[in-house]
Amino acid sequence: MSQKRLSRGQMIVVTTLVIGTLIGVGGLASDIALLYFNWGQLQKASDAAVLAGAGYLPGNPSRAQSTANTYANTDGVKNAEIASTSVAADNMSISMSTTRRVPYYFLPMVGLSSGTATAFAKAGIKQNTWGTRGLIPVGLPCSTTSCNYTEGTEYQLVQAGANGNGGSWNVGPGNWGRLALGSSGANQFLNNLENGYQGALNLSAIDVETGQVNGPTATGVGYRVAMGQAINPQVTTPPTSLSDAPAYDPRLVAVPMIDFTGVTGSSVTVPVVKMAIMWIDSYTSQGSQKTLNAVFLGTISLDDIPSSGGSFGSGSPMLLQ
Repeated sequence: MSQKRLSRGQMIVVTTLVIGTLIGVGGLASDIALLYFNWGQLQKASDAAVLAGAGYLPGNPSRAQSTANTYANTDGVKNAEIASTSVAADNMSISMSTTRRVPYYFLPMVGLSSGTATAFAKAGIKQNTWGTRGLIPVGLPCSTTSCNYTEGTEYQLVQAGANGNGGSWNVGPGNWGRLALGSSGANQFLNNLENGYQGALNLSAIDVETGQVNGPTATGVGYRVAMGQAINPQVTTPPTSLSDAPAYDPRLVAVPMIDFTGVTGSSVTVPVVKMAIMWIDSYTSQGSQKTLNAVFLGTISLDDIPSSGGSFGSGSPMLLQ
């Protein structure tokens, strides 16, 4: 055999080995990339799921779990791939573990038929003053002779014109139930409506304001509704009970129940009788029938309300792990 023919044969062997190695390396990279892709899908779905579930903490842990599982399913995670969904003992956080078997296409040549992608996510309620739902600067009439509100019923606040469904219609000449929390003026009213009042609260003497400020009211309500729809898109209709409402949705607000007796159109002080929890639905800003439409979900005892700020849902769901 000539030297030339031998060299050519050696080159063929070497080339074959190199090509085989490159294919093997390429196959290994492809299977690893597939495993990583599936892990990324599981992690994103788990993160979104626990964030959605945490919106119902601490008040409704079972709803938090079911919501998290539903979100995971929607994002492509099968029930069999959800290893666990659990709420902490203090009901302030929720965790989800997911796992997925990923078949390999090249690694079976070396004895590996599949890999396992696993993900873990945890979300809980943490202080977040900027996102607090807070106390809105609107009062709901509640006197010794008239303070009957039905859970799950929608009422009209800051209402002009004829009386609506038990809402805060004109309670005195020029008064429609607006409250001056912190200070007076349209800008302060808008800030309190969007972000919630976070200052000290004197329950025996709150200042009322005259005028309806249609523009700021429409802007503030629109902001809260849009934020709520973005955070909890699954809530398309107002809840009819507090247990069905995501606890940190911007549409869920605290509303002072005010005894407006004696209000005659000037900026006077009024007492808080109770504190209502309501769900903001919409604002009707056209014509004389301007109304802030909100569903009554129950009340809070005044004994549970400290005078310092930040006492109305000053937290929000966020990823912890």
